[in-house]
Amino acid sequence: MSQLMALLKANPVSKENEEVYFTTRYTNEDGSPVMASVRPMKSKEYYGYKKKATNIMKKGKVDYDQDAFYKQIVINHTVEPNFRDAKEIAEAGVTTPEQFVDLFLLAGEVEALAEGIIEISGFGESIDELKEQVKN
Repeated sequence: MSQLMALLKANPVSKENEEVYFTTRYTNEDGSPVMASVRPMKSKEYYGYKKKATNIMKKGKVDYDQDAFYKQIVINHTVEPNFRDAKEIAEAGVTTPEQFVDLFLLAGEVEALAEGIIEISGFGESIDELKEQVKN
């Protein structure tokens, strides 16, 4: 068995939720930042959200909706708060998870939360960043 295979076997992908900081608007009673509980994405989910956010227009022009991409990540991978909770959505007076997210999060908070989920899913680091870490 190769050294790499031994390392992979000793360190399987974590399926546990992680905490992500995404806003300065809310703090706990002790003043500490409020964190969202999130779960990582699989590559099939990540690329599925990218595909849903991409539209091919006339003459081959590509229209990419970054907002839709981020919202799909936030809605489907934030465990707490649960943006898919039908009861909470109805109580808020909206009908979709997207509207629910828009009601409670600023655009920058949606982006920060989505980027946090992207990072814990292993999509946040480029090959160049990894090479730099190896050098140090």
